[in-house]
Amino acid sequence: MAVIKVIRNTYGGVEYIRNTCSYIIRSPYIKNYSAFGVCAFDPKRAAEQMVDVRRFFHKESGNPLFHVIIAFDDEIKNEKAAWNYIVNSALWFLPDYQVFFGMHGKDEECPHLHGHLVINSVSYKTGKMLNSGGVMQQFKIAAEKLFKCKCTLIFLDKKDS
Repeated sequence: MAVIKVIRNTYGGVEYIRNTCSYIIRSPYIKNYSAFGVCAFDPKRAAEQMVDVRRFFHKESGNPLFHVIIAFDDEIKNEKAAWNYIVNSALWFLPDYQVFFGMHGKDEECPHLHGHLVINSVSYKTGKMLNSGGVMQQFKIAAEKLFKCKCTLIFLDKKDS
């Protein structure tokens, strides 16, 4: 079983993008990280690249990103296997959306290996906004096939950054 949490924050703006990308690699529980479509080694630059896309398409209001947390249960203990699932989850959003992602070990909030995906809500190819409901339901179905287990999809709306 895996739990997929999708955090939406329409109030955090640009700072929310920066903070979320930085959190991924600055956590003491970081195991690995990478990115597609943005700088993989500098979370500040990755966030700036996401903001640049939003500005280019004049889509600076609304939900700036989707913060997807994939928490595995005790069946997934192997870090290499978990990282493979996280990378393939990030790949699912290509070729249209920028993704900065990482894997954390067990921590106070999640007692299992888990991944964080920061997905720009604006396509860098078309400027189209990511529709969270329909797309995330499709992602859940793809994740169940990839992880070979049932997944629970939870949407969380944050009111602050």
